[in-house]
Amino acid sequence: MAPATGRASKHWAPRWPRLWLNQRIKRRAALQGLTRRLDSPYVFCDPLTGKRYRDVKRSFASACRRAGIKDFRLHDARHTFISQLVMAGADLMTVKELLGHKTLAMTLRYSHLAPSHKMRAVDLLDSALNEGRCVQSAR
Repeated sequence: MAPATGRASKHWAPRWPRLWLNQRIKRRAALQGLTRRLDSPYVFCDPLTGKRYRDVKRSFASACRRAGIKDFRLHDARHTFISQLVMAGADLMTVKELLGHKTLAMTLRYSHLAPSHKMRAVDLLDSALNEGRCVQSAR
């Protein structure tokens, strides 16, 4: 599964060398606590075989059950990830690339803005109008 995106992918499996190049990921407590298998290039792998996990649905459902979380799917985390990226200021083309979407339309389908985020956007326009930074359009 791709980290944070909530997408299981046959094309993506995190490998140690690639991850350690990114210092921000390296510092994450979740990765620091992992025991590295020297015989496997994968970060998340079966401890018996060293092969990457192909399906985490059962583990995810078990974790949600233990945490008392109901009505939450792995795919919901993908929507949350995308929405949080966009509301944090990431541009849509970058988000599109991170998620492997072919079209911007697909990325837009996933990005849900919180009402407070929309309100802040309207407040920006209100401030600009009040300060005279916007030109009124001619009719």
